[in-house]
Amino acid sequence: MCTMRCYFADSAWIESVLTPFKSAVSIFGSVVFFLALLIMSSKFYFAKKDSYVALNCAMVFFLLSFHLFGQVAGLFGMSNTATVFTVLWIAEKYADIHISSHWNGWVLVFILSVTTWRCALWLHLHPDFVVSLFEVIE
Repeated sequence: MCTMRCYFADSAWIESVLTPFKSAVSIFGSVVFFLALLIMSSKFYFAKKDSYVALNCAMVFFLLSFHLFGQVAGLFGMSNTATVFTVLWIAEKYADIHISSHWNGWVLVFILSVTTWRCALWLHLHPDFVVSLFEVIE
């Protein structure tokens, strides 16, 4: 869908045939892709250090490119999904550092709980962000 949108942006065929799949491709395809990358970019997924660095570089590259492409191509659900997974990736990297440093696990639970609470308050004040994840722009 993304490739076709770039090459055939003015085509009526794109708008008539692929519009029903716009939300599914830009949101749910991104969710599955980023979830797989998030799992693979964890420090505990691979034992090799070079795989860890390469997968984290790939995660950053795809997060930035999906965010940029979503804004440019008008697929705002894709862009917002990349934003959500950016926050999850940052939280996961902090958890990797926290666990690798052998710090207290309860402090990790407390910090992640406070962060989740603050994010929930922000989402409560900005429901348009949640709506835009599932919005189909016509």
